Parts: sequence; structure tokens; C-alpha cells
Amino acid sequence: MSKKVVYAFVLVLLLSTALPTHAASRPFSVMAFLDQHVCNDAQVGPNQNEQQIGVHVRDISARRRVGLFSFDISELKAPGAYVKNVGLSNLGAGGGNIDVYGVIEELDNLPPETELVWNNAPGVKNDPAPPVGDPIELDPDDLTDLLMTFDCPDNQVRASTATSRALADFINSDTDGIITLLFAPPQPEASAILRAKESNEGGIAGGTYLQGEIAFAVELAVNPDPANEADDAFRDAVLTWTPGQYGATHDVYFGTVLDDVSNASRGDPRGVLVRQGQPASSYDPGRLEFDQTYYWRIDEVNAPPTSTVYKGVVWSFTVEPFVHPVKHVTATASSFEEGSGPENTVNGSGLDADDLHSIDGETMWLSSMDGPQPAWIQYDLGRTYQLHEMLVWNYNGEFEDIIGFGIQNATIEYSTGGDAWTALGDFEFAQGTGLEGYEHNAPIDFGDVAARYVKITANSDWGGMGQPGLSEVRFLYIPTAASNPQPAAGQTGVALEDVLRWRPGREADTHDVYFGTDQQAVADGSALAGTTSDSYYAFGPLNLGETYYWRVDEVNEAEPVTVWTGDVWSFSATDFLVVDDFESYTDDEGNLIYETWIDGYESDDNGSQVGNDTPPYADQEIFHEGAQSMPLRYVNTGGAAYSEAKRTFAAPQDWAQGGATTLRLFFYGNADNDPAEPMWVKLTDQSGKSGTITYGTAPGEDTANLAVASWHEWQLMLADFGVDVSSVKTISIGFGSVGGVPSGNTGRVYIDDVQVGKPPVTP
Repeated sequence: MSKKVVYAFVLVLLLSTALPTHAASRPFSVMAFLDQHVCNDAQVGPNQNEQQIGVHVRDISARRRVGLFSFDISELKAPGAYVKNVGLSNLGAGGGNIDVYGVIEELDNLPPETELVWNNAPGVKNDPAPPVGDPIELDPDDLTDLLMTFDCPDNQVRASTATSRALADFINSDTDGIITLLFAPPQPEASAILRAKESNEGGIAGGTYLQGEIAFAVELAVNPDPANEADDAFRDAVLTWTPGQYGATHDVYFGTVLDDVSNASRGDPRGVLVRQGQPASSYDPGRLEFDQTYYWRIDEVNAPPTSTVYKGVVWSFTVEPFVHPVKHVTATASSFEEGSGPENTVNGSGLDADDLHSIDGETMWLSSMDGPQPAWIQYDLGRTYQLHEMLVWNYNGEFEDIIGFGIQNATIEYSTGGDAWTALGDFEFAQGTGLEGYEHNAPIDFGDVAARYVKITANSDWGGMGQPGLSEVRFLYIPTAASNPQPAAGQTGVALEDVLRWRPGREADTHDVYFGTDQQAVADGSALAGTTSDSYYAFGPLNLGETYYWRVDEVNEAEPVTVWTGDVWSFSATDFLVVDDFESYTDDEGNLIYETWIDGYESDDNGSQVGNDTPPYADQEIFHEGAQSMPLRYVNTGGAAYSEAKRTFAAPQDWAQGGATTLRLFFYGNADNDPAEPMWVKLTDQSGKSGTITYGTAPGEDTANLAVASWHEWQLMLADFGVDVSSVKTISIGFGSVGGVPSGNTGRVYIDDVQVGKPPVTP
């Protein structure tokens, strides 16, 4: 067959297209949606707006002007994406030098162009306003350092600037999707003019463009843990990440000030460069502060001799609060008026986003006038908690200051079982204001007692009506039980060899782990798997498709409550294990798809070709899941009677693990394919024994699918190969007849998601 043509080509990025996380670098070009100059000269004063087909950048006696350019880059901000090799493309109207600065993020969302004037523009001194006609003075508080300098093209000439690492860094630090640049004259008497985006003279589109490349996770650290913008991170969290493909070491930046973490470097560490050149992909910051937001960044550093530093994106997380609200509380009461039941005090009704209560009586509890006295309301928290305090919003009807339905004096009791009660004490509840936006009263301290049930008995109300009520009640607890299970509760597709992890209770010393396939045995404590001092527990291997149950009891013999019993969680093991999902291949030498799946290149007998003729070689338009598939072309002509793509594993693969019974793959047909051309899969074990299965030989398989342009699932029983599937050395996918006569047929399919496993049982 003909030699595979390998060459680079330009891939135009369509901004409406989703960006795959692990794709190769792609070009981009984004035109400014706002381009305008602002003036402080005699012709156009500081309170005037001038719209022209040119953007002036001048500092001459008659013209004091700077240009402002805003770009919407939100479509470029895919997870794990960053820009590099960034420059500008400008259409000139009058040549000259131009300095470029970035406008800080707090000021980069500019008003519409018709409202933008010198006296409200960022980046120039305008408070106090300078005398009209004075030389331009920039405002450094509004701007970054100088990002680049370029020569403005001549009239009606479009030209690109050199790339600027500083400009790329500025764009990568953005968080709101808007970038605004200020173009300034570099010295007195400088003058340059750019064509505005509205210009289209001579058929040449005006405007200034940001242009460069988007790079992805292959060069950057990804998968931060804690997750980016997590709002309940563990205070003893260890920061971890997945390194970029070429990162030999990592620079770790960590702190509480976004600007410092965003802009620090080896040369300017700002007190947040906490590790430089470390090989480990983790960092332990020590115990963190409750409710504090932290920012962190991982720069990937290539191995020598290049030692290239790839600046990472800035991630953030907020540490868990000191106390947590109890969720899913159930309320009962001695009595209630219709529509004003006790559930209103725990369902958030009447509260706004700032936890301020309304005056709507239907969002509150009101006892019945003829109900049992004294009236009471009782709460079941669902399990025993270490209660820290209780927040109370008293009854807050519109005329509460006159009627006084709110509880005045109350006895509060608590219990772990709901039978024996302990008095917390007698308390006075402040009267509701009867106004919209009512804030809860001072917290009631529970002293960190263990309780599941809380009862409030109303001894009196503020109006003496004998019909007390409440608006809302919230319970706050110290998290002493295990929480945040990994795998998550109910998670499916869990790997066969995994680790149970959880957030330990605040006072835990050791952890009793219960684990197994019998839910009742885990629940009643008869399935103890082990005790550990760590907040993780290794298990495995599991069985494919099996559901497992687990529970962690937190133990500390030195505490008043020695054991905090955990919830029973469950997860299901994966049904299939990945042999190849074709997601890891790139267009870089050493990681090309046809370097792993060997085709018939330079073979007279094998007529196959793996991969597209041009990059991307793994197909990124037709795929089953993920973002790529393997194109496989067969040419069974001339001396080639078959076309085969073979993958050889460095170490034999155990495809019998977890009770696997099936090999499956997905293929995408083509209308030009001849369904009579046999498609087959061959396995060879470590001993050299081979077995082949041909599509269409099992019930329900229709060879006509080979000519249908859609995805088809093919399941093959591992036992039918007749080889040792616990020691698979190679897998081949092919068309035609090995050792036969060339059919003269050619065709193309796409292969994706090759897996081994155990199909779920159909009820």
C-alpha cells in the first residue's frame, strides 16, 4: 500500500466547537468586540465620545489618545486549557509604535462604546482629571506591567505581532472570560492609528485580533484535588494533581491572595512559591483554616536540558466551616393550624439567600388554639450528632409586635433515643420583628452534647395568646462521624482494585471499617473488615458488576462518646475494564496511534492503515465515547488478502480478572463497505496460542451493520477464543482472509472502546 503521508496542517478553531481536554494544541483567533480610543485633547474633550473607523494611539500636542480593546475569550476557557504563542493581528491606518498593557480584571468589563470617555476609562489618570491637552499619564493601579510593544502596520496592511509570553500569562490568569487591553503611545510625540472593527475599506476587514494556540492537559497539571472551586474542602487536605505529560518536576504556588498566586514566579515568589522543582505530584500544606479560601497553581517543569516551565492555571477551594448544618430534619408538634405545620420550621420556607425571614405566615409553624398545653415542637435529626448550637427564628407574622405569637420562654430538652430526655435548660426567645428580612436570634449553645432528638416546650408566648409558633430552626453540629465517602454513595463503575476513603470525624482516633456484599451484615456490624488509624482502607480485587456495602465507625476511647456509628454506603464495581479507549493518543512522535496499533505499512501482505492520513491521526469527529476513535482502513487488493491492526502488550494482560466473560468493542460502518468482507478479532496468549472470532457468526450479529454509518456494539465470549485469557499478549482486528485470496474489497471502519468484562444481568 502507499506510504502514509505525514505533514502538518492548520486547524482552524471554531469557537462554537467544544474543546476536548486532552487534544493537541490548536490555533485560535478572536476579534475584539470593543475597540475605541478615548481622548483628552482640545478636539475631543475628556467627557466626549468619538466613534471613527480608526483607533488613535497618540501623544502629540493636538491629540492625547489611548485605545481600549476588549475580547470575549470565554469559549477558550475549557477545563485544563491555556493559551500560548499569543500575539495580535492588526489592520493599520497609520504606522507607529504601540505599547500594550492589560486592564486589571476588576475593571475590564467596560460600558458600551457610546459611554466610554477619558473621565471614566481605566488605565489613564482621571481622578483628579488632568488639564485638557496635558501629556498622557497612565494609571498603574488599573494596569498590568507592560505586556508587549509592536509596530503598527501601514494603512490597509494587516500584520501580526511577535508572540508575547507576558500577554499569554495575562490571558491565562483571567477568570471572568473578558480580556481588555490598553494601547498607549510609548513616548511623547508618538502617533499610530489602527483600523476599527467597523472598517471594511477595500474589502479588508478591520479590527484587532488576539491569536495564538490553545494547549491542553498534555502540558499542564490537571485533576486538582480538592476540586477547583470546592466549597467544603477537608481542613487536613493534601493537595494532589495529575502531572502534565512532560512535567519532570513541579513548582507549587499556594496562598490566600489570588493576585499573588496568579502572578508569582521563580523570580518573584511573593511568599507563595512553597515548593520549587519537586518531583512529587502532591503537597501537604498542613492544617488549614476553617472557612478560608485558598488559591493554588502548579507549574510543570520539563526535564533538562530544556527545563521549560509551563505556567499552570489557578485553582481555588474553600475549607469546610467549623460547624455544619444538620440536613433532612423531621419536625412534629403537639398541634398546628392548617397550612402552618411544624415542617415549615425546617424546610427553609420563608428564608431568602441571606437567611433572612419573611412575614408570610404560611412559611411558619403556628400551634392550634385548642391544642394540648403547653404546646411543643420536636425534631428528629435522623441520627445522633454532636450538637454545637441551635439557631431560632421566632414567629414573624406581619403584626407580631401586636399579637405576639412567638415563643417567649421555652424549655429545651434533648435525647439520643427519644425516650429518656435531658434538660438543656430554660431559655427566652427574642420576639420576631414583624418585618421582612428578620435575622435569627442569638445562637443557643448545646455544649457539643450527643443528641438525635430535640424538644422545645413553649412555657409562654409574647402575646399571652396560648398559641405559640416559630418561623425556622436550624441545628449546627461538629462533624464527628465519617463523611464524604469515596467511592461516592451509589457510585457505579468503580475500579476492581480501589481504596475506600472518607473524611474522618473531627475527634476520631481509629476507624472500624465494615465491608462486603451483604448489606445487613454491614449495617448490624458483623462484617468488620479491619481497624485502621488512617482515613483510607485498601480492598480488592472485586468482582465485576458486584454491589458492595461499607460503613466506617469513628472511635476514640478518650471522648465521652467513644464510637460514632457511620452510615451504610454502597457502590457497584465496573462491568467492563478498558483495553483501549483511544483517548491517550496524540499527534506527537512516540505517542501516535499507529505506533501502538501496528498496521500494514510497508507490508505487501497486510493491506491495513491505522489512523487518518493527516493530523489528527486518531479521529476526533467520529467517536463512541470520549473524544477520539481509531480509523481502520482495509485494502484487500493486489497481494493483500487481509488487513490487520495489531496491538502487542508489553506485559501479558489478565482478562479473566473479576470474573470477566466477554470482550466487547464498538465499530462504526461505512456505506461503501462490502458486508461480505469478514471482520474478525484474534487473540494470542503468552504461549503463542491464537484464536479468532468473526463478526456475524453469533446470534443477533448482522454483517449488514458494516455498511451502516452508526455505532454498533460487538460482544465476543472470551471462552470462544480458546486461549488463556488470563495471559493475553496481542489483540488484532482485521478484515479479509489470512492466507486466502485477495477479495478486491476496500473499506473503512472506526473502532472505539475495546473492553473486557461481565455484561450486567438483564432482569
